[in-house]
Amino acid sequence: SLRITRTFLAFDPYSATANMSESKNFADIAGYIDSPAEGPNEYNGVVGQMKFSRWLTAQNQLFALSMVARRVNRLRDAPFKAALSLDPRNEVLLAGLIDLTTRKKTDFAGNPVATRMRVTKYLSNKNIQIEAVSTNFSGRPAFIAPDGTPDYPTDTTYAHISDAAGKMSDGTDGYVII
Repeated sequence: SLRITRTFLAFDPYSATANMSESKNFADIAGYIDSPAEGPNEYNGVVGQMKFSRWLTAQNQLFALSMVARRVNRLRDAPFKAALSLDPRNEVLLAGLIDLTTRKKTDFAGNPVATRMRVTKYLSNKNIQIEAVSTNFSGRPAFIAPDGTPDYPTDTTYAHISDAAGKMSDGTDGYVII
């Protein structure tokens, strides 16, 4: 029930008093369809979703198009959820990204697959109990550094600007500024 192959967003309402759950009351509709996911080689079916936004106007058309595309890309495959017990020496943060390799998620040959996951629950006592959900976010997230912060690689807490190839001075991938 968490997987979709297409989604649509109706926006730019004709009237503020119109029924906001009917697409006929909106001037614009943005949609995104993942045809390969609907094909016989993958899920062989259509799972659609319709959303409505009273707040977006015609000037928000590019945002609406990118929003529906991101939603399908994020929900194209059902998320994988895991509950883990970790040793206190493991450094994991709530909302942090981890790479998990487990026999519970395998490829077509039955080999464990590394999965990027976001920590959604964190309980710390003698052992660390976490819950995580898979994500397709592959960037290196960070916040913009305040003025006076040392340069990279001295400071790795904040985002720093990469070169034109998207690499940092030490050859690692650049940051995704959030």
